[in-house]
Amino acid sequence: MTTRLICTALAALLGCALPASAAAQGRGTLEIGAFGRYVNYDNAIGLDNAVAVGGRVALYLGPTFAIEVDLARSPDHTPLHVRAAYEGPVSDRVEALLGFGLVHNWYGAPYHLADDGISGLLGVRYRASQQLWLRIGLDLDAMFHTSAQSPFNFYAGNWGIHVGAGVPLNR
Repeated sequence: MTTRLICTALAALLGCALPASAAAQGRGTLEIGAFGRYVNYDNAIGLDNAVAVGGRVALYLGPTFAIEVDLARSPDHTPLHVRAAYEGPVSDRVEALLGFGLVHNWYGAPYHLADDGISGLLGVRYRASQQLWLRIGLDLDAMFHTSAQSPFNFYAGNWGIHVGAGVPLNR
């Protein structure tokens, strides 16, 4: 059921992302933002679900394509995401977000370990003004643990919902 819901949401976002009419960012635009994220950890990781706060930087390589880096912090977990993100215009003020990249996780007590994986992003951005974007999105992270010494199962998946705002520094 969850897989079907995610696939349906992805198809809807892709369908919305195809038309081009919104005010896109210019090449070289740097955008900074802050966000809050609710994280649901895989049961195998053994951490309680948490709220994290973080920051994001995006560098636009084209009008609808950016490289994003975000870092968040909760009491027992710090994920670092590096993603390529496509921002497809839906209307003059709304863009659909679709991203794919890598995640590096640092875990606190009781593990004091780190792992790596792949990360996806589905979301929506709303242009509140020329200098302020509001954003909501779903982060999907998958980590694979191949070492026999790892305390984690072979596969672990975390998901999170983030809400935040961003401002372009140059256009």
